[in-house]
Amino acid sequence: MPSFNSHFNKYFIEHLSPYGFIKLKGLNAFGRLVNRELLHYIILTTRKSLVKGKKAFNVSFGVCSIYSFPEVNYSYDKYFFINRGLSLINVAPKREPAKENVYKSVEELHWVIYEYLYDINNENDMTAAIGDCFKCVEDHVIPFLDKITDLRSYVEYCKEHQPHLLRNADTLPTNDSLLLIKTDDHDDLMWLFKRNCDILLESSDDGYRKSDDFKRTEELLYDSIIEQTAKARDKVYNDPELYRKAMDILSDRVQTGKTILSGFGIKQTGENDDEE
Repeated sequence: MPSFNSHFNKYFIEHLSPYGFIKLKGLNAFGRLVNRELLHYIILTTRKSLVKGKKAFNVSFGVCSIYSFPEVNYSYDKYFFINRGLSLINVAPKREPAKENVYKSVEELHWVIYEYLYDINNENDMTAAIGDCFKCVEDHVIPFLDKITDLRSYVEYCKEHQPHLLRNADTLPTNDSLLLIKTDDHDDLMWLFKRNCDILLESSDDGYRKSDDFKRTEELLYDSIIEQTAKARDKVYNDPELYRKAMDILSDRVQTGKTILSGFGIKQTGENDDEE
């Protein structure tokens, strides 16, 4: 019997093709090049389940830019993409909101957190689970990715979902923080700091809100969002030499990104070879 990965790849190749995705070489993943500078990707993640005789799987998805690959020789494997990506739970509504945190069975727990279960000895069960997963991808993931079409919208995506990728621009790091310079971003990020503080307040009781631990957490948020991100970016703007170095690094990363994407089977023209 063909493996689960074979079933998954065959189904997703066929059904993602109309949306411009191809299978990425060397990975159980699918990608499309947008505006010659962004890689939208969807990648399979599998794991053991708590249900005897079944396994679980999910997909992670996300965006990388052509500037996101600092080294040609780095191992851009599934962990790189999974760690940078989001889960279905980030974009899809909860399946059982009335039963949240009240699970009648282990299978229901998997269902709520968007893991799909399949019988390891039943091809029809595999296909049905893969079809359910794709329906969720089609309804939620693809519309989400469709909104991220250029570097500016990618930077906004990072602010919302991956803010750690934008920190410490003044140290010229290997993350995506230099794209703040590339896109001429001057956002003070106070909205993001306040939003995170509000979330912290909503999830805290009165005792914790008045404690030193709360104040320290608030200070850490300010440091990571304002000091390490907004103000670190401004240091680059205010230092001509640092700014020049940042632009040189961005220029070098274009070729690095093209090399990495080519290795995945992505053409820079935006047209991809047919999947073998």
